[in-house]
Amino acid sequence: MELQPALAEDWEQIDEYTWEFYLTEDAEFTDGTPFNADAVIATLERVTDPEEASPRAFMYDMIEEVNALDDYTVEIVTEYPFAPLLAHLAHDGGGMISPTAIEQKRRETITWILIRWVQGRLSWTIGRKEMKLC
Repeated sequence: MELQPALAEDWEQIDEYTWEFYLTEDAEFTDGTPFNADAVIATLERVTDPEEASPRAFMYDMIEEVNALDDYTVEIVTEYPFAPLLAHLAHDGGGMISPTAIEQKRRETITWILIRWVQGRLSWTIGRKEMKLC
């Protein structure tokens, strides 16, 4: 499989641990948020955040740093040489997410609440209670 440029127009391996990605300047998310270095950082921070508990976090465990060199250039530094980094970034687990959507999700959460429980029976009903956090 040969990777083709898309959101990253080009990339370069600087050394065994460091990659630079040159992002396309004319992309935006469906919510109108521009796709840029901040979006890449937000996405990779989210997928590797232990509180998010992403089942795909293991694919990015080797990433030590993600830096914006400018609005459309991202530097990724790995903890150790990792040849499959490009394939992992191309995986749908590394799909870019709008920083606006990430922030909105952080403000909203769903809490499960007990609606009904009948004593002495192995039966209960649970439901969702949506809450906004500010």
